[in-house]
Amino acid sequence: MQRRAYIELIKSSSEAMHSDHVNMPADPKTEKPSVVINRVQTHQAASELMEAITRTNDPPFLFRRCRDILHIHPDGVTRTLDAEALKDLMDRSARVIKVAKNGEATLAPLPLAPAKSVLAGDLTRFGLPVLKEVLHTPTLLKNGRVLDRPGYDPASQLYLALPSGFKILRRPPPSKAAAIEAYAWIANIMGDFAWDDSASLANAMAFILGVAARNVIDSIMPLALVGKKFGAGKTLLCNVLAILATGTRPTLVQFPESNDQLRKLLLSHFRESPAATVFDNVANGRTLNPAALNSALTAGIFKDRILQSSKNSSFDLRGHPMLLNGNTLKLKYEFARRCLPITLLSSASNPTLRQPKGGFKYPGEALLEFCLENRSVVNSKSLTILESWCLERDRNGIPGQGQTPQIPSFEKWSEIVGSIMFFCGQGHLFLAGRQETLLEKAEDPQEEFAFVGAIVDTFGSDCFKASELWARIEEGGTIGELVPKSLRDALKGGDRKSAAVGVWLRDRRDTYFGPDDNILLRREKDLDRAGAAIWQLVTAASDDASE
Repeated sequence: MQRRAYIELIKSSSEAMHSDHVNMPADPKTEKPSVVINRVQTHQAASELMEAITRTNDPPFLFRRCRDILHIHPDGVTRTLDAEALKDLMDRSARVIKVAKNGEATLAPLPLAPAKSVLAGDLTRFGLPVLKEVLHTPTLLKNGRVLDRPGYDPASQLYLALPSGFKILRRPPPSKAAAIEAYAWIANIMGDFAWDDSASLANAMAFILGVAARNVIDSIMPLALVGKKFGAGKTLLCNVLAILATGTRPTLVQFPESNDQLRKLLLSHFRESPAATVFDNVANGRTLNPAALNSALTAGIFKDRILQSSKNSSFDLRGHPMLLNGNTLKLKYEFARRCLPITLLSSASNPTLRQPKGGFKYPGEALLEFCLENRSVVNSKSLTILESWCLERDRNGIPGQGQTPQIPSFEKWSEIVGSIMFFCGQGHLFLAGRQETLLEKAEDPQEEFAFVGAIVDTFGSDCFKASELWARIEEGGTIGELVPKSLRDALKGGDRKSAAVGVWLRDRRDTYFGPDDNILLRREKDLDRAGAAIWQLVTAASDDASE
């Protein structure tokens, strides 16, 4: 029997079922359409079920982001739909019909296959609106328009979900004086922190204003690195910066041990569409060169394969605020050059007992509560700064152009944020040599790359153990001459040289080397019979092929 005949049967059967089984509303817009689930190809049923969903998607609550379907609750909570969640939505949007051989149409349970078919295929064919980002405070767009109307904005592909109690405040006319006053008001909130110097406070303000201006900048931004003394308030500052910048309290995440674990964590974290990412309390003295994070920061895109799936998911991270805090961290050059350093350095022997003169204005949690209660005011002040800066830019050109320092690879962010800081009278404090100091303390990448190149020349793409590498170092030759200072220091004293080499390799596990980050040091999952780790250096091309 042809599909058209099935539809006619469904229509007649549904009329009979209307009075007996199904409570169908009279409004044709909300009436559930009937969809035949058997004796048709899965993709046909899937298309009709998605059509039933999109009929109710006005105003939109369902969106497409790359190869994911996202559901946004009115309060801004975002959920990436898996097959089970999409199936439930399909079941609520349509009357699922099963037609027997004798032509009798009955209601039937919905199988999982149509939802899987949708998620595995091309999502563009369903006409879902594209979502770039969910915001929780009004923002200034690139064209000078302030987005302050809650809901989806098709032109910018942004969704504004204002927190409960948030108010759109009236702003003063744009002017330099209004911008300077607004800057001082925001900076005063953070006055109780033990800043290393005024440049650190300026960098914290640069982070906040960079997030506020992210849709004007429309480019990548550096990670805010908050350090460095125990008990100085790093976690509290990260929370405050995230609230002042985004209007919401962030979820703190722990920094994992390996690059592979980091990729998995970032994938699950970004699929939840967080307003900000805060890596909290990284282990004291840890060496950092996270390849996955390095790539995401400069490319502006994070892409990885979903676990237990052949499907990739990608996220646009341009303008996404990221912070990391820890004590006396050791940074590799490749990571250090992607950071905006913000330093807390209390002179007290026990910073947790520090009491500023006159006491804290907002101690601990009280400061977070103040930031949350006054986020409407903070947002109004930030918009005042940006609107005043835009007016000056349009009249007289970019303020302070060419007069403020830049972070390489983040030139557009540096230019615009530096100009805003200059306009507010803080251009002399922006960066203020802080990034150069951070890079001077970072370990020399060229020395280690030369050594890694010698290992490649020796072992090629073959696997090796730490004891085998130490044996080649002892033999001398090129590989012995190129041992970097970090490994020479580790080899001083003690008889367990192979163990020292193993520790050096472990600290650089899942690290990319080279000017193009094209050589990866990885540890194979299998150990030899004695339990020794097996290592391998692979090029980016061969690593991609193995995946």
